[in-house]
Amino acid sequence: MTGEVFFNRYPLYFCTGDGTLVYNGRGHKVKQELSKVPPSCFVDESKIDWSGCATWGEYSIDDDDTDGDGLIHVHSWVEDFIEGNGESEQVLFRDHSSGEIADYVQFEPSEKRISLYHCKACKKGNKSGARLEDVRDVVDQVFRSIAWIRNSRLPKRIRYRQENTGVEGFKLNEEAFDEIETKFQPNEWSFRVYIVQPGLDHDKARSSDNTNTLLLTCKEWLEAVDTELYIIGDPNDQVVEVS
Repeated sequence: MTGEVFFNRYPLYFCTGDGTLVYNGRGHKVKQELSKVPPSCFVDESKIDWSGCATWGEYSIDDDDTDGDGLIHVHSWVEDFIEGNGESEQVLFRDHSSGEIADYVQFEPSEKRISLYHCKACKKGNKSGARLEDVRDVVDQVFRSIAWIRNSRLPKRIRYRQENTGVEGFKLNEEAFDEIETKFQPNEWSFRVYIVQPGLDHDKARSSDNTNTLLLTCKEWLEAVDTELYIIGDPNDQVVEVS
């Protein structure tokens, strides 16, 4: 594609030393009065159970990893979470590949809500905490996906990804996507972004200055495009060290 097409599709963003994000000709800086990520951003612990998940396997588990026997990887866990917590008419698209919109794009047509899920695994040798390295990559994915929030070309991009890349594609209700694509008006939908990182302790994330600042900055950048941030981590010390 030409440079003009590329930069229109994937707008650049710049992070300055004082925490300002410059994106699409606009600058946004964290509001100093918000000192911590609000607890409401963290998904309630009653909905999170990592006991059946190999939290160190993002989208696969090595055949010789006996610790993973009988467990599912993080992406499978997220699919179960979405199916169990979304509306019955929902459409789910898996876009885990180079140039992805998000790992998962969820449409809930009755609620008129679109959710983007960005997922990362934690390191096998670590119990949950507030390590910046566990959060940085997934937040960077969020930044790249901002271009598709409230973008009228989102359904066409999903269709392109389905037909021209090696992504797994639709996981739920593909047949319902036709109507969404035909009638899509982005201003009629609300948007959410989910960060999934089982190695992120909910309480420690808020008490750690660096991790809290990064998540708070991400939240405010999303608010600038009228989008809510939700975080699925480890709310109650489920994720323990596995050697």
